[in-house]
Amino acid sequence: VADAECTYGLMLYSLDRLYCAVERHAKATGEWEWLRLDLIDLAKPKLQTPDKFRVTSRLEQVYDCLLPVPKSH
Repeated sequence: VADAECTYGLMLYSLDRLYCAVERHAKATGEWEWLRLDLIDLAKPKLQTPDKFRVTSRLEQVYDCLLPVPKSH
């Protein structure tokens, strides 16, 4: 049980960091409302793994605000 709690805590921490890192850019691109809901879904402990995989896939495929930004030299 302790390992599961630690893993869940780390996942919540990671989602919080992602939430904070992309919020401003996602608001600027108009994607924030939907991205925020997807991040909240991922934090739900009762959401089944296949559903979490679907949400994660959507994060990767749909949101431009999550794409890496090229660094200018």
